[in-house]
Amino acid sequence: MLQKLAAKVAVHPIVVITSLFVLLLMIACGGPEDTPATPQTLAPADTNLTERPSLLAFRSNRDGNHEIYTMNADGSGLTRLTNDPSEDDAPAWSPDAKRIAFTSDRDCSREGSEIYVMDADGSNQTRLTNNPEFDAFPKWSPDGSKIAFHRQVVLFEIFMMNATGSNPVSLTNFGASTDVHPSWSPDGAKIAFTSTRDGNSEVYVMTATGSEVTNLTNHPESDFFPSWSSDGKRLAFVSERDGNREIYVMNSDGLNQTRRTDNDSSDAWPAWSPDGRQIAFTSGRDGNEEIYVMSPDGSNQTNLTNNPADESYPVWSPGIVRELPRPTWASR
Repeated sequence: MLQKLAAKVAVHPIVVITSLFVLLLMIACGGPEDTPATPQTLAPADTNLTERPSLLAFRSNRDGNHEIYTMNADGSGLTRLTNDPSEDDAPAWSPDAKRIAFTSDRDCSREGSEIYVMDADGSNQTRLTNNPEFDAFPKWSPDGSKIAFHRQVVLFEIFMMNATGSNPVSLTNFGASTDVHPSWSPDGAKIAFTSTRDGNSEVYVMTATGSEVTNLTNHPESDFFPSWSSDGKRLAFVSERDGNREIYVMNSDGLNQTRRTDNDSSDAWPAWSPDGRQIAFTSGRDGNEEIYVMSPDGSNQTNLTNNPADESYPVWSPGIVRELPRPTWASR
């Protein structure tokens, strides 16, 4: 076989010798068809990920005082979760969508509020904080291990605690300013918040340890209540720079601040959907506060609730959730 191959190759002798050498190696090794392909190692699938339809939690006083409700993303399936004579407010979903943290004054003998947590169906309502003043506005970290919130010390500061309520630590301590409304970036590395440290309410961002504080908005009117997009590239926020409260969107570095709502009423409390396709918000354009959704560019503004009561502060449940370990207190 080697002689026939050499006779057919009418080229330089070095080419012939090289070709014969390669063929000998192939024969000695059994040929390429005998060499099994190296199996490709694939990363194991994350079996802890589950896709679920997103819900909206919100507060409503349709039953006489503020309670926590949920509904489907189209406004259907209304479900009441809390039923207490006190004020229940500011719901926040856990990353696995199994629990909701919220604010309540139900156990306060004086003016104040505490952070509570419950299962997503309203059961197992458990108090997490015990502070003489106000603890409010809880937000879960993306990994579910921490909850950021604001606490009244003298003024308000941003705190972070374990999801069990233990080890509360102050992240901001700027003195004569109010720091409120924490919002975690999707990767858990940063927290956006509202601060008055420069004289009026502005949107700031810091690391999750409280360092590298950066002002994202710088306007004579108030900017507040930031909400991250699911990809971490943008922030929605509320501004009064055009005469009343409107929803704006900006890049995560503060650039390209653009108004998304424009009417004579108050539009506030924006919340980005998990797929990034919608922003839920509260509007008083129909005479009372209702829950609306819109596209991120401000189009397709749609009313989801239509009730004489005030309904506000919408928050989305995660669309794709990661199963988290159940804390020991939840099984008590």
